[in-house]
Amino acid sequence: MLARLKRIALTAIGAIGLLWKAVGGKRHARSSADTLKVLRLLAAHTSAPVPELASRLNLSTHETVRLLTDLEEGGA
Repeated sequence: MLARLKRIALTAIGAIGLLWKAVGGKRHARSSADTLKVLRLLAAHTSAPVPELASRLNLSTHETVRLLTDLEEGGA
C-alpha cells in the first residue's frame, strides 16, 4: 500500500516537473529570439543609445534594458 502511494506521488511530481519545464521553455524562447536580435544589431553597429536600439528592434525601452542586463549577467 505504501509503495503504491509512493509511486503515485512520484508520478504526479514527475508530471508537474515536465509541465513546468515545458511552460518555462516557451517563455525562454521569446527571450532568446530577442537576445539574438540584440546581438546581431550590436555586431553591426558598435554602440547605440537604448532608445535607438529599442526602436530598431521594435521592443519597448524596458524590454531592451532587460535583455541587455540579461546578456551582461550571462557573460555574452
